[in-house]
Parts: sequence; C-alpha cells; structure tokens
Amino acid sequence: MKSFRFLGYISLLVNINLNLIEAQVSGIVFRDFNGDGLKQTDEPLVLGVIVNVYDASNTLCATAVSSGATAPNYSAAGCGTGPVRVEFILPTSGACASSGIDFSAVSGAVYGSSVQFVNGNSTNVNYAIHYNGHYNLGASATNMFIPCYVNGNPLGGGSSGTNDWFVGFPYLSSGSTPPPLKVNGTQLGATWGTAYSRQAGVIFTSAFIKRHVGLGPLGSGGIYKLTP
Repeated sequence: MKSFRFLGYISLLVNINLNLIEAQVSGIVFRDFNGDGLKQTDEPLVLGVIVNVYDASNTLCATAVSSGATAPNYSAAGCGTGPVRVEFILPTSGACASSGIDFSAVSGAVYGSSVQFVNGNSTNVNYAIHYNGHYNLGASATNMFIPCYVNGNPLGGGSSGTNDWFVGFPYLSSGSTPPPLKVNGTQLGATWGTAYSRQAGVIFTSAFIKRHVGLGPLGSGGIYKLTP
C-alpha cells in the first residue's frame, strides 16, 4: 500500500512537471503594412524580435526570439498555465525590424500591443509591427514629379535648353501656377523612370532616348539625382 502511494506520488509529480514543460505561449510577429492589427496574406512574418514572458511574481520564466517563415514563428515555454505578462522587444538594428523606425501597429488595445497579459498556455498571442513611413500622409502632403519632353538638343545652345525638362508640384495643384520645382534641359535632358528615396530625400531619374528630344550632360547612361 505504501509502495502504491509512493508510485502515485511520483506519477503526480511527473504529470505536474510535464504540464509545466508543455505549457507555452506562442503566436506570430508580423509586418502589418496597412496597420489594422490583422495579418493579411501578403504581410510577412518578422524574425529577430525578442519575446520575454514574466510570471505573476515578475520573474522572467521564458524567453524566445521570433524566427522562421511559418506560423507560429515564436514559442516560449516554461511558465506554467497561470497568468503571465508577455513583452515584445524590437531589436536596435536588423534587416527585418528596428526599434528606431518600427512601432506597434494601430489598434494595439484591440489586437495586442507590445505588452500583453495572458495565461502561460495561450496561443495566438500575436504582435503586429508597423512603419508609418510605408505610406504617405494623404493627398495634401503628396507631390508629383514628371519628366517633360522638348523638341531639340538642350546642349546645342538653342532655346530648348532653357525650357523645363522636369517639373515637380503638389498633387492638389490646379490652374496656371508655376511648379515650384523646375529643371532645364542643360542640366537634365530627356529622362524616364522616376523614383523617390524617402530616406535620402532625393529624386532619381534616368536618361531616355526619344526621337527629336536630346540627351542631357550625362549622355545615354545618365542617372540624375534631384533635390525637391
């Protein structure tokens, strides 16, 4: 009888330990492009984010780092099934996320912020990362940059070189107001393929061969950098 009770006690301890091992917090960390807090098909998982889990006594009982390309992309085990606090920490640098430019997505109070209170065996404890710079601030804060084409050789000394070959203006502009950004043909020539670098704050455009329209000073392989 004593042996039976002893074995039962061992069995109880084993079951308790197995429950502690199996209990884990899991979920996904993802790039929330549209800021709605929900993962869409084209929104990728993000690796390199630290996930720390604290128990009710404020002891760090589990930690993990988001990784991989399949969900869930993090799992932190070892805190039991009781209440825990989950903290998501963005790295200071990295190709996928950075604390300098990334933030919790909009509606964090609804979908989960960087600090969440759950149980130690919870799933779908997700964290959405959002970078506001992926989108503009609306039509009133948007500018247009467009190449123009003027007949003639801008470098030939004629009048075509003094005309506007590239212009920039606010998206909501109307009427005959002159564009605030104008580049003449002696500086640019015929171009095509305009791109804007938000980080550098400059516009790039490349030389373009077009009938009856001359090239600029960099010739057919020219890439021009313009400052708005």
